[in-house]
Amino acid sequence: GIALIYVDSQTFKPVNQKTGAVLDAALDSLPDNSGIQIAGGVGSAYEGSQLIYSSKTGYYYIFVSMGDLNIEYRVGVGRSKKIEGPYLDTRNLAMKNPAGYHAIGGKIIGAYHLGNDYGFKSLGGQSILRNSKGKILFACHSRTDYMPVTSFTLQVREMLFTETGWPVLNMNEYY
Repeated sequence: GIALIYVDSQTFKPVNQKTGAVLDAALDSLPDNSGIQIAGGVGSAYEGSQLIYSSKTGYYYIFVSMGDLNIEYRVGVGRSKKIEGPYLDTRNLAMKNPAGYHAIGGKIIGAYHLGNDYGFKSLGGQSILRNSKGKILFACHSRTDYMPVTSFTLQVREMLFTETGWPVLNMNEYY
């Protein structure tokens, strides 16, 4: 699953949760020391996660890429008032140890078609950042129907929040 871990503020190496000692080995090399699980687990194929906080909404948001890269790879989102969770999606379903995990996570972006010739699939691998003007930008990779299957493109969109505090993306790419 996706877990929070403590890291040393100087070295950014993982810290043993029980002793506070900086580790020179992988965090999961110690029994019962794999962090605080906040999403995924039970075989769910969540990857490329990013956690952000919005002072405007008062929520922490977890974004995860999920699904089959050839069919419906997408980005799902969940939110929580506390960093440790629980993170719930737009239908109030838990993002941690999900049953039917491909259906969990509010879909913020995924495959779509524009007419018969132009479509995008495999949208994911997201990064969220703020530009110098304070706009929140959401960047992700995608594949198209009009280029070879191995060709990926970058899409950047502005991310906004609804009145109920859910992130949404501008339909148009950001320039």
